[in-house]
Amino acid sequence: MSAIAEALAEPRTRKVVLAVVDVLQRLTFWTESAGDWTSSTPHEVVGLRVSGQALDAADYTWNRAAGTVTAAAEQFGAGADPRRVPVHAVVRLRLANLPKTLGGYQYRPAVSRLPDLSVRVEPRFGGLAQVGGGALELFDDGTLADLRALDWDGAEVRLYLGADLPRLP
Repeated sequence: MSAIAEALAEPRTRKVVLAVVDVLQRLTFWTESAGDWTSSTPHEVVGLRVSGQALDAADYTWNRAAGTVTAAAEQFGAGADPRRVPVHAVVRLRLANLPKTLGGYQYRPAVSRLPDLSVRVEPRFGGLAQVGGGALELFDDGTLADLRALDWDGAEVRLYLGADLPRLP
């Protein structure tokens, strides 16, 4: 039996599912100051794309406290106006099946159902593993309205499974 299976067999242990999801958010409202353009987002920004091309991390700045992303005008190409070209922030959402803080990050309780994952190894394919999957389902208690405007198509999702063990006296 694996360590996680043993932990989950403990009656007071809670299964913890963390989902780290990278989705696109179209940034449409920009302000210009001293040759830099700034837009706001309430989400953690891990990338910026201008007309589909990813910018290097050194080409933009995300200010977590202010909830803003800033880039120099030349990053937006000819005309240097982000209001005239499609600009998307790659935003990272941290979701879980229960409220959780881990590694300094808050995970929003929104995961209601996990995909049915399975792995099989077919000898006829050289022993390579095939992974089957399904849909990750979220529940909305009214607090997820800000996520509806995001571009979920092609989102990258990483799932982590763990256990909250009871505290020992």
